[in-house]
Amino acid sequence: MKSEVRCRRAPSVETRGVSGLIGPRVSVSREGGGGGLPAPLRFALLACVVAAQLACTFGLAPAPDNTQRLGLMPVAALSPTTPPTRLSPPTTAPTTTLTRDPVSPTETVSATATPPALGTDTPVAPTPIGGSGRILFGSGPVDETRDLMVLDLANGTPITLTTGGRNLNPTWSPDGARIAFASDRDGNLDLYVMNADGSDLVNVSQTPRSEDSPTWSPDGQYLAFASDRSGDFEIYQMRADGTEVVRLTQSPNATDVQPVYAPDGLSLVFASLRDGFTKLYRLDLTTGAETALTNGAGQDRFPAFSPDGTRLAFASNRTGAYEIFELELATGVIRQLTDSNAQNGSPTYSPDGTQLLFDSNRDGNYDLYRLTLTNLGVTPLTRTVRPLANGEAAWGPPP
Repeated sequence: MKSEVRCRRAPSVETRGVSGLIGPRVSVSREGGGGGLPAPLRFALLACVVAAQLACTFGLAPAPDNTQRLGLMPVAALSPTTPPTRLSPPTTAPTTTLTRDPVSPTETVSATATPPALGTDTPVAPTPIGGSGRILFGSGPVDETRDLMVLDLANGTPITLTTGGRNLNPTWSPDGARIAFASDRDGNLDLYVMNADGSDLVNVSQTPRSEDSPTWSPDGQYLAFASDRSGDFEIYQMRADGTEVVRLTQSPNATDVQPVYAPDGLSLVFASLRDGFTKLYRLDLTTGAETALTNGAGQDRFPAFSPDGTRLAFASNRTGAYEIFELELATGVIRQLTDSNAQNGSPTYSPDGTQLLFDSNRDGNYDLYRLTLTNLGVTPLTRTVRPLANGEAAWGPPP
């Protein structure tokens, strides 16, 4: 669910909704203009418009478009005022020079079977693709109801987990037993947690503002997320049951979104719009120190850690269209992984770190693709036609 704005004579910003289409253009300025409205009212109305557009953004590849302090104080007032509401489970229904990305016509979406050991009649279980046999993603008509689905990579069978509302930004718990996501099923965007089969659905935020982009801590006890509950989008952390909410960033002149924990749990990376550009920043959760990881022109979004914590995948339009890049954290070297001249976004590593999932409109409609990091070969995983769109994939944990 993921557009940003900046004050201080910021340029116009084009927002992107779930359709992947460019939305209304919003001009943001501290000075001048106003159509005769008093300044306080003008800014209040503008804030509402921006918040509404941010709340509607989706994690598909963005449309083309040309330091903080750690707040470690508990914010009890922001915690749910009532116990989390348990909802009835939905009905589960089956249902660095590059050429263009090579799409391997012989690569299939199936597990590789291991030959049986000599002298036995029972074959060894097939090796899961990328270290896992499941992916979680969002699918549905643009700007309408979007369901979360789990796809078995071995047999291609999808299972629907949610019904009703727009269900966005899904993420697996480290043990694969639970799923966190954002949904507007109750009006505004709230955060929900459910079992991996779609049962025992709980609203864990329950605020009148927008919560988005949840991500699990490596120990499975906490969720980091973005929220505009303070008036602008900042990064927060809470326990997975919605208690002990803590604000992690305090940057009123920035828009902080899309947090992701490092595998060691000692830091997190997020995207922040400052001075007209969205860049990636790393926040040390022990000291509060913040480090910029990317710089220069262009918009860098959708960070994702490799399983070993040494690399960071992200999407950027620094070369024109949004492509997928990989940052080596130790050296700062950035490698471009795709060159499709299309919009590519929401990368996520396989559990063994050898492949990436991402969404792209390279074939005309938004679908899911798998990229092998050794040869940059790309394999399509879904095929849909408008108005359906698939995106925001999350690779399931190892079995």
